[in-house]
Amino acid sequence: MKPTLWLAPVCLLLLGCGLIYAFSPALPKISTRHIAREDWLMPKEKRIDQLNVQRLKERNLWGESVASTVATSEPLNSPDWNIIGVANTGVKAYILLSFNNQPDKLIELKQGDSLPGGAKILAIEQDKIRILLNGKSRQLFLQRD
Repeated sequence: MKPTLWLAPVCLLLLGCGLIYAFSPALPKISTRHIAREDWLMPKEKRIDQLNVQRLKERNLWGESVASTVATSEPLNSPDWNIIGVANTGVKAYILLSFNNQPDKLIELKQGDSLPGGAKILAIEQDKIRILLNGKSRQLFLQRD
């Protein structure tokens, strides 16, 4: 490439940059104000009013209290039956129950049936069962041995 071909555009570019710099308005000067120094302080500790805490507990903001959901001595279901597993036959799924740990006496329950404890079976999947217990939907996860 000849030196004259690239020299002209470079000179024009430099001339344009120089003109822009020469005729551009000056930038405003930055003024630095002296800011008074303030010491940082920790906020004062607030005392918890036990009366207000008790009022919050009584209002029961989030539904049932923790004390009412703690396990009681009475189990929700009868301890004489166990879920053995899930069986699939085509489209339908069944839950297999045994009573008193006797595998020869199995009962098959399908979706819509009720468990011996009174909970209605809403859905049956391979690893969990969804039931309706006391008006609330619950999931029972099945453990594989």
